[in-house]
Amino acid sequence: MDRLLRIGVAVYVITCLTVFAGTYAVPRGTPVETTDAIVVLAAGLNDQGQIDQVTTGRVDKGIALYQAGHAPRLHMTGGTTLDGSTSSGQQMAERAIAAG
Repeated sequence: MDRLLRIGVAVYVITCLTVFAGTYAVPRGTPVETTDAIVVLAAGLNDQGQIDQVTTGRVDKGIALYQAGHAPRLHMTGGTTLDGSTSSGQQMAERAIAAG
């Protein structure tokens, strides 16, 4: 069990480092290519069950990329941690639809 826990922690740390490096590895101003879809990952919900500030920023960036014509569709992903609350993905989609 101890070995399994250590492996799990190692995988988690490596995943976090990979995501962090991937987020900041591309210099600002780098041209964005056209693709089939823009996938926007949720970062979480606040205490009131609403998408948090990080997620809102991600959605807004996804909307900007969509409106600039980089992909014909947006895909929002995210669940919920509060009973009865609307999922992050649904709230993100509603924000994008409201933005046009």
